[in-house]
Amino acid sequence: MREQMETLTGLEGGQGFRYVLARTDFRLVWFAQLAGQSADKFVMFSLIILAYGLHASSFQVAVTLLAYTLPALFLPAFAGVYADRHNRKTTMVWTNLGRAAASSSAPPKRPRSRPCCPAAPCSRPTRWCSSRWC
Repeated sequence: MREQMETLTGLEGGQGFRYVLARTDFRLVWFAQLAGQSADKFVMFSLIILAYGLHASSFQVAVTLLAYTLPALFLPAFAGVYADRHNRKTTMVWTNLGRAAASSSAPPKRPRSRPCCPAAPCSRPTRWCSSRWC
């Protein structure tokens, strides 16, 4: 039975994780997936930090995370059919251009500055208010 499994999987002559990682094709795909998953989790973490940094409520943070997660649940079925029927290179170019346009359309975070009041001295100068008066 084991010989049949090794023949079916194409792993004759080697066993274990080291043998699989020794194959260059698998290693490249595995590290690409590792990098992609790490980047995805970093973006998710960054969105949470950004939402809390903008003094968002818990509901607003949840909506932000849903807006990031829901497309990953519903789009792959349609995108896979589209990618199978059309030129993949052209599809990737247009989707990357669309992603660049969508990410560049997001407004940058503007720093908040406190309004100046010359009647009270500044107890704690910050980088936005470095004068003696805040």
